Amino acid sequence: MPRRVGSNVPRQGKGPTIHLRPYKPVLRRSWDSKSRKWELAHSQARYFILLVLISAEDGFTTFSSSLPDISDLTILIDRRKTLIHGRKAVVEYLTKLHIYKSISDVRAGSELYNRTTKVTNQFEGYREVVMRLKQPRTVFVQANTVLSSVGSVELREYEDLVEGMKSYAERGV
Repeated sequence: MPRRVGSNVPRQGKGPTIHLRPYKPVLRRSWDSKSRKWELAHSQARYFILLVLISAEDGFTTFSSSLPDISDLTILIDRRKTLIHGRKAVVEYLTKLHIYKSISDVRAGSELYNRTTKVTNQFEGYREVVMRLKQPRTVFVQANTVLSSVGSVELREYEDLVEGMKSYAERGV
């Protein structure tokens, strides 16, 4: 059963749990659309893996949208095909890169990697949607238990804001 990237849809079918969340930020982080360059190498590598998964055959990864502004963009990865099509695609690309590295063919390896990680107009459009719909980073602030002056234990909770980080300071760590 396909699963929407970043959703909390329960897992159905067989196959390992896939952590899909890292690929959504790839569309918004570390890519400078003005200079058309990657700021972080590991983000470029994540993008490389994402594109390799998208290139896998037999509808392993599909994109869908019903709105003209693609604000309802959904990326589906079919879990049942992970070990067959997804793995095969990643193995093929990484084998090519490894061979180029092993024989010191920097030109061919760099050409393959740079060609594969070139951000297309299609992905620029996806990035614009992701940036427009970007949510603030989730902040989790842990509560404290405090011994009161009368000897009872109190639970002290804080707002889920950066200012709520005073919980850490109050613990005296």
